[in-house]
Amino acid sequence: MTRILRTGWIVFVAILAGCGTYATPVFEASTSTPIAVVQANRVEPTTEPTATIMPTIEPSATMIPTEEPTPTIEPTEEVAVSPIDRLVASRDTAEGEVLFNTLQASLGFACSTCHHVDSEQQLIGPGLLNIKDRAVTRVDGQGAAQYLYSSIINPNEYIVDGFTEGVMPANWTDVYTDPEIFSIVAYLLTLEGESDSGAETASSDATDGASETTVRVLPDTADPENGVVLFETFQSDAGFACSTCHHVDSEDRLIGPGLLNLGSRAESRVDGQDAITYIYQSIVHPSEFVVPDYPDQVMPANWADVYSEAEIYDIVSYLITLGDGPAADTSANDDTAIATDDMPATIELPETANAENGAVLFEMFQAEASFACSTCHHADSEDRLIGPGLLNVVTRAQTRVDGQSAVDYLFTSITNPSDFVVPDYPDQLMPQNWADIYNEAEIYDIVAYLTTLE
Repeated sequence: MTRILRTGWIVFVAILAGCGTYATPVFEASTSTPIAVVQANRVEPTTEPTATIMPTIEPSATMIPTEEPTPTIEPTEEVAVSPIDRLVASRDTAEGEVLFNTLQASLGFACSTCHHVDSEQQLIGPGLLNIKDRAVTRVDGQGAAQYLYSSIINPNEYIVDGFTEGVMPANWTDVYTDPEIFSIVAYLLTLEGESDSGAETASSDATDGASETTVRVLPDTADPENGVVLFETFQSDAGFACSTCHHVDSEDRLIGPGLLNLGSRAESRVDGQDAITYIYQSIVHPSEFVVPDYPDQVMPANWADVYSEAEIYDIVSYLITLGDGPAADTSANDDTAIATDDMPATIELPETANAENGAVLFEMFQAEASFACSTCHHADSEDRLIGPGLLNVVTRAQTRVDGQSAVDYLFTSITNPSDFVVPDYPDQLMPQNWADIYNEAEIYDIVAYLTTLE
């Protein structure tokens, strides 16, 4: 028994010894001290980084400089992200070119009638070569596309220096849809290159020749009979015939000067130029000398593109035959200016005046004038088109000229448009030969129609 107890004790001690040996590396070494240290180490660093995260927030303060470039982006976005720019960029430039060059019967013009596309030189309006570069400088805050679009739909909003207000039709939005106008603008933005206009070259050459030789001599082949045909023929490239703007049987103004007895007046216009040289120069370079009291820019400057040099000489040879007439032939005015000596003190509409026929005549394109009345005047607005809008014209007409009723004023404004020119409108733009185109009864019909525009 004693042996058994001793043996059990030895085993128990051995077990305890074995357990103690195991416990030393596991519990004492890896649980007691390390846990406290780890816990301390975990808590303290975790708290400190929280403080050091503030520098991480500080970069968001330093992001303010990162936001500074935003202002440099804004100007780019104002131009590039403009709705007009986007719409223009989506359009077909080839379609725009076709529209630009197509004669519009309702106006009697194409855009190309008044604007060069291969030159920066003036035709009637500004030349449009490199217009993109100039357009961005015209109006503060407007990019090139926006400026061009505005210039088409509101041409009197900004007038280029040296050009006359009211010359460009203000009803292109009645002629073209918005997408078509965007196509025209897209086309205009492609017009880049060195200015090289045939008209400008021809004019310059003619000017140089005149200044060196003083005299241009008609060639023996110059044909005045062909000249009269050319003078009377409507030219789609110009939108006019010469006869649209000039009388040949009177010295009186039509739109441009009357050409009767031109030879005697022409030789005294410019020092050093005889009649032939002056007339030739006036055709190929009309802005070189402008007759006093006439506005510049009304006569197309591209006749040298329309006619060959030989044809221009034919026209010159015809014009110098327009002589031996009265110094100022007023026969046309006597026939048509019913508003002068033979006119009653007050004009009254005859009972036969037909307003419905007047509306038809007002809208009808007249080849002899290259216009309809509606080409230049709104009937549904008081806003300017080329001439004044005619809505409610009766109210204004009766206050225009002392002693004239509305009917008096309207009748006289048609037959003698330069008798009274509405303030801020240029003289001479309205053809003065409507009394040659319409008879008296038809003019009364038009007046009757105008009095209904309320």
